[in-house]
Amino acid sequence: MRFLKASNGFCAAPTGKYSDVAIEVTMTIVTGDCGTVWFRGNGPAYDFEVCQDGVYHLYLYGSPTPPGIATLLSNRSAAVHMGLGQTNELAVVAIGSQINLYVNQQKIDSVTNGVEPSGDVNFGAAASRATDVAFTHATIWTPWVN
Repeated sequence: MRFLKASNGFCAAPTGKYSDVAIEVTMTIVTGDCGTVWFRGNGPAYDFEVCQDGVYHLYLYGSPTPPGIATLLSNRSAAVHMGLGQTNELAVVAIGSQINLYVNQQKIDSVTNGVEPSGDVNFGAAASRATDVAFTHATIWTPWVN
């Protein structure tokens, strides 16, 4: 799937609500700034953003304290293949309140936050300028339930 945007936005993703989940997707930023994996979206939602300059963020949108957007993590990682046209494999593993973030099969950060326990998964782009992000090989795993 490919997503073209002028500001913030998301493309269609698999339907369903996910709680304990592992998400993996290959992302290429064609133009612009950042690609995102939006997960447990249900009102409040988590947004794992990886930018072509090597910076990443984990935001909680609809945060109850303070209301609005809370930055849970923000840093730079050498695991990110920097620059436009570079392919990066992004992964999120969210089990209970533990959230682990990966880029190119390297764990880059983690946080404990249980504000939003389940919700949708989406892929998109985030920037203050037009951004074109391509996503391929999206896979979502959930625990086996008998």
